[in-house]
Amino acid sequence: MRLRENRILWIAFGVAGLLGIGLAVAFGMGLFDKARTVEGDLSKVKEAGKTIKDGINRLDPNVVANVLEGSDDPGEWPDEGMDEAPEQGGAVGEDPGGQGVESAAAAEAAVKAAEEKAAAAEAAMKAAEEKAAAAEAAAKAAEERAAEEKAAAEKAEAERVAAEAAAKAAEENAAAEAVVAPVVIEVPQNTLRAGCSSMFDAPKQSKHSASTYDASTLLDGVLETAWSEGARGSGVGEWVEIQLPAAAAVDHVRVWNGYQKVKNDKFGDRFPINERVRELEVDPGTGEPFTLTLEDRKEPQDIPLNGTRTDRIRLTIRSVYPAKFKDTTLSEIRVFVRE
Repeated sequence: MRLRENRILWIAFGVAGLLGIGLAVAFGMGLFDKARTVEGDLSKVKEAGKTIKDGINRLDPNVVANVLEGSDDPGEWPDEGMDEAPEQGGAVGEDPGGQGVESAAAAEAAVKAAEEKAAAAEAAMKAAEEKAAAAEAAAKAAEERAAEEKAAAEKAEAERVAAEAAAKAAEENAAAEAVVAPVVIEVPQNTLRAGCSSMFDAPKQSKHSASTYDASTLLDGVLETAWSEGARGSGVGEWVEIQLPAAAAVDHVRVWNGYQKVKNDKFGDRFPINERVRELEVDPGTGEPFTLTLEDRKEPQDIPLNGTRTDRIRLTIRSVYPAKFKDTTLSEIRVFVRE
């Protein structure tokens, strides 16, 4: 009987010892230090629990059950290392195995708490990852918006710079034109002299004198008088020359084409019945003559010379607008120079 009691005590102490070792392992591993180490510590606790269960499973299940129920006949004991019962362990009838059961329950509760904490830590980590992903997406969207705003700002700046450059260029052009624009004045007609290659000689029975069609009529300021060439035919190749009192920068020459006299007689308007100059060769005395086309109209027309410095200008007929009378005429000429 004494041997049985001792064996029961040894079982109880063994269970308690194993449970105590499990608790020491569970609480000594620092389960609550950090969320990432909880899983590792939890595996250690599970290993300790497994060790406890393996130790209990080595015992005869009937014996353990009888001991835990307080039976006097625990049954057969395992022979491995249990031939002699130790002398200590408490008085007969005491139940040291109760502490072992409580320790096992505490270990199981600790394991469960650790698992819950591990799950909470995992959930917290997942939530943190989700927040980090959301923050990253928000940062990316902010970067894209910032890039768009930067591009818009750069475009606006480029447009502003281009507008300023255009305005500055326009201002500079206006200033240049204002500076370059010359002052143009008309040369007094009474200071000019006119000569020609030929002139129309009115018939003797005509009441008109020959001087009526002289080149000087081009400078008299009267549109009803005209120079008319005196060559046979249309007068192609005939010329009139204007001489200035001194060399000057000629801006342009203004001419009135045709015979612009209008009278209430059988001829009426002389312009359409007398030939007019079509192509006119202009020689400003520089050795570089040029040809231009005059329009078939009464209004004055300008021949540009762009500041050419000269003291004479020769105008030669190169082609005409045909009419009834083969006398090509010009009514008036004026000269404008730059100061």
